[in-house]
Amino acid sequence: MYKSSSDIDTHLEDQIFNRLNTIIEKKVFFKNNFLNKEDYFFNNFLPDMKNFFDRESLLYVCFLIKKYNGVLDELRNNNFELAEIFLSEIDAMFSYEPTIPNLVIKTVANNVMAYRAYKYGKNEDVLNLLINSLEIDCTLEEEGFACMHFHKIQTLHNIARNHLKQNLKSGVNLSLELMKYLSTRQGDFRLGKFVLTQEKNELSAELCRKLFLQVFNDLIFHFVKFEDSNDMYFLEIYRRNLSTLRHKENYLNFIEEWLNIVVHLDKNPSVRNLSSITKFLKLYSDRLSCLTIFLIKKLLSFYPSEMEGSKRLRSNLENYGFSI
Repeated sequence: MYKSSSDIDTHLEDQIFNRLNTIIEKKVFFKNNFLNKEDYFFNNFLPDMKNFFDRESLLYVCFLIKKYNGVLDELRNNNFELAEIFLSEIDAMFSYEPTIPNLVIKTVANNVMAYRAYKYGKNEDVLNLLINSLEIDCTLEEEGFACMHFHKIQTLHNIARNHLKQNLKSGVNLSLELMKYLSTRQGDFRLGKFVLTQEKNELSAELCRKLFLQVFNDLIFHFVKFEDSNDMYFLEIYRRNLSTLRHKENYLNFIEEWLNIVVHLDKNPSVRNLSSITKFLKLYSDRLSCLTIFLIKKLLSFYPSEMEGSKRLRSNLENYGFSI
């Protein structure tokens, strides 16, 4: 079912407002005196935040949330300029005291302003604001506190999807930035991979190739880094996504870049990685004989015959029925 741009805007607006209201923790309980607000906030705020903040810090966050109520009211009334003024006043406090409570609330401010930028079509501003939020989240994560990290990833992912559906280059840029923050988070990587599958056929060959190469680079990163990585899972991801480039230009150049990445990350080749490469060759040997020959020659060129890695590679190829 086709969704108009206004439908997309409304959906995004609902997401942001819902998240902000979650952070504000049901404003109806804040109508009484400050002591009641304090007790409600301290006893009912997000558990992971409560574990990291002392009572004084929680009170300060409560104070900042009260400030944000005014921002939300202006935002709901489409008074973006006034909302921005209120946010700038709060930002001034951050510059004096970059505490963890400030940083947490700062990410909320970034999301609000990212929405404003999105409404006005300022795609670069959207990117910069959300990336700043992710950088803050990385800082918080180093301190053992990242309760909002996934939301930032999700927000960036949703905007990237909308831009990809509109065949906008900004969607590719957003996706590439997203990949940078997923490369060390195996669970979040699945979310990033989903970006690749959205409306990919509407992208030009070069943009599609650029996006896929970045995603696949991260796949290789996980495959090399994590000992529990599964070779066949890795190859299956590659097999499914390879079809996006099969009929596009520079196909062999892409394969060559991929192989260069593999060799660069695996300077002392392990049997596991060499075996996975030959499994890939086996998967494509029946349908892509010319490509298979090219890959074999390229692989062997990386490993001089006297190297132990080269001997293992040749042995693996022979085990899969390739004549060297």
